[in-house]
Amino acid sequence: MGFITESDFDDVIKANILDDVIDGSSDAFDQAVEYAQGITAGYISARFDVTDTFGKTGSDRSTVVVNIMKDLTLHRLLQRIDPRAVPETYSKAYDSSMKLLKDIQKGNFCPQDLKALQDTSVDPAMDEANIRMGGIRISNKRY
Repeated sequence: MGFITESDFDDVIKANILDDVIDGSSDAFDQAVEYAQGITAGYISARFDVTDTFGKTGSDRSTVVVNIMKDLTLHRLLQRIDPRAVPETYSKAYDSSMKLLKDIQKGNFCPQDLKALQDTSVDPAMDEANIRMGGIRISNKRY
């Protein structure tokens, strides 16, 4: 079972329309979900634990990430029919989700239900108080 399933889309698109878009191909759905997960992971991986985020199921999942992935997945599936004919509603939802991912990446938006990465790249012994900037001005008055 993947991070999101077809039943997660019930609030976004009717099941019969989704079935028509998928056209009976579960591979197309799985590929679209994999694409959306890859895009989402790429944007959030610098700040959040991706393994923990995508390892959850059911109601334990982040609602923000689930909704972003639904928008990205659905947009990808609708592009299968005709890339230029994706309904405006879904294009706007896709653009909104991409903007939200960029805000998460920049740190302008922080979903509360995601586990933040622990910053291990900074040596705790080297804090700002131990770093001296500048130096002694050299006086060279020998001509």
